[in-house]
Amino acid sequence: MNRSNAAPAGIGGRACLALALLLGLGSLAHAQPLTPVEAAYPESLAEAARLVVERIEITGAARTSTALALAAAGIAAGDPASPEAIFAAAERLRESHLFRDVQVHTRRGSAPGLVVVVFAVRENRPHLRLGLGYEDFSGWYLIPVQLNMDNASGRGEGLSLNTRLGYRVGGVDLTLRRPGLQASRNFWEVRLRAEGQDRVYFLDSTEVRHHLERSALDLRFGRRLSRTFSADAWVSFENTEADSSAEVYQDRAAQDRQRGDEVPFADLPYEIQRDLHRRSQSRVGLALVLDRSSGTVLGSRGVRGRVSTEGAFS
Repeated sequence: MNRSNAAPAGIGGRACLALALLLGLGSLAHAQPLTPVEAAYPESLAEAARLVVERIEITGAARTSTALALAAAGIAAGDPASPEAIFAAAERLRESHLFRDVQVHTRRGSAPGLVVVVFAVRENRPHLRLGLGYEDFSGWYLIPVQLNMDNASGRGEGLSLNTRLGYRVGGVDLTLRRPGLQASRNFWEVRLRAEGQDRVYFLDSTEVRHHLERSALDLRFGRRLSRTFSADAWVSFENTEADSSAEVYQDRAAQDRQRGDEVPFADLPYEIQRDLHRRSQSRVGLALVLDRSSGTVLGSRGVRGRVSTEGAFS
């Protein structure tokens, strides 16, 4: 996926936001000259730390509701208006993938000590890419369609479609997910995969090709247990099946074999024959996640941990 989100501001941005909060009027990028009203605002960082969010505004959101955006940001009226808290809220909004760009600035509230926080956002739009790849077993392949449609309906869901097509491989991968935002304790993901692949190997000095088909269904469900703990469980079903025969991959005149000739099951090596049956595997897992971190991605601090277990059944 390719998402273009604004990078978190650095030290200079933090200093500018702190100045904006001290004055009760400003932005992350520019500080305005003092006016007589602004001169009455706190003049120390200790006093600025006591500033309070009066209200929050979301500008540029055409599909996404303000309630959903605020839930993703995790900030509300009455919360402390420290630079750290505002930067962390902006980073959470970026990480929610509701929008392709998020900027934040502040301005003076209706009274000293109050701050209005403004998130300027740009809605996501369908994103289509093309590509080219290579794998040892599959060779070169083309990615004719890679489509991302995060938050297409304005309800927070994510949809991605990936395809690849090559001389020896072809497949599709479809994922639909709903992230867990601050106001929604449940999250889930459904993923469907299907692929056909030709495996090439040598048999009696002849290069042959054997066709394999794979399909899989992955389901994941989770729930936020508290502000710091969440749990998720998943179940996966995967099937693999190979053709009962192979075919000649390259002409072999010395053995009177031409490309496309069938290699029957009886002529295949025993190691290949014993694996030519349908294989199914199911996996079930459970995880407990602890997240007590705060701040932005580049300046986060705190504790993060994950404990998981998984069982596989054939």
